[in-house]
Amino acid sequence: MVIARADIFRLWLSPDGAFTDDPAGSALAPTTDFGSVDASFTDAGPYYRITTGALNIRVNKAPLRFSVYRADNTTPVWRESRPTSWTGTRTTQYLARGADEQFYGTGLRLGEWALRDKTVPVAVDNKWRENDNASPAPFYMSTNGYGVMRNTWAPGSYGFNAPTTLTHDETRFDGWYFTGDSLKSVLDAYTDVSGKPFMAPPSGASNSATRTVSTPPTPSTRATTAARATRPPPTWPATPPTPAPPTCPRAGSSPTTATAAATPRR
Repeated sequence: MVIARADIFRLWLSPDGAFTDDPAGSALAPTTDFGSVDASFTDAGPYYRITTGALNIRVNKAPLRFSVYRADNTTPVWRESRPTSWTGTRTTQYLARGADEQFYGTGLRLGEWALRDKTVPVAVDNKWRENDNASPAPFYMSTNGYGVMRNTWAPGSYGFNAPTTLTHDETRFDGWYFTGDSLKSVLDAYTDVSGKPFMAPPSGASNSATRTVSTPPTPSTRATTAARATRPPPTWPATPPTPAPPTCPRAGSSPTTATAAATPRR
């Protein structure tokens, strides 16, 4: 276990005690050094307790289970309902679900975004279908005030049922945990580790920022618009008319009359 910050820690488990397999490296968690952390360790009898200024992590001795409480050590954030299961190709964590707990995340989801009672694939299939993850991410948040990013590229499946089952197709467990008093603070902690999203400059929002508000049409303008829409287009002659030749002044006519005859009317 690595305590990165008072509200952030990494839980890394291995069924054989070897912790050399880290396929994601620093790609998912590029920022993990936040300086020294004031933490303490206590043997509380049936469990070990790791305490920071924001939370208490309990490690139950037998069977091995983990749970997290607020700084008061009485308000639960999350707890495992049974030990993590290991098979030859799959690892599953089981969490107790709160009575009104809701879940969000898992990447770009094409469908419902509130995930309670949903089983969500966390795997790339390059298909855009309803209720599928077009661009999955191994991260979710809970209204209990925590979030988890599994540090892996392995495909998985998250079932937000009772209990909540979090599975990845690998024989290792590696996750970053973030706690906070709101979903916003949890998301802030997550992006402190994973990286802040790109934000467009203010000029990129100019279309919405300088939107022109038009005046609603009146009955008279509606009638004029309708008349213009139904008016037939003008008919143009197939062959333009041939202009008449200039008129020459007759003998004996005055210069003014000759000029008027040769000048077209305006």
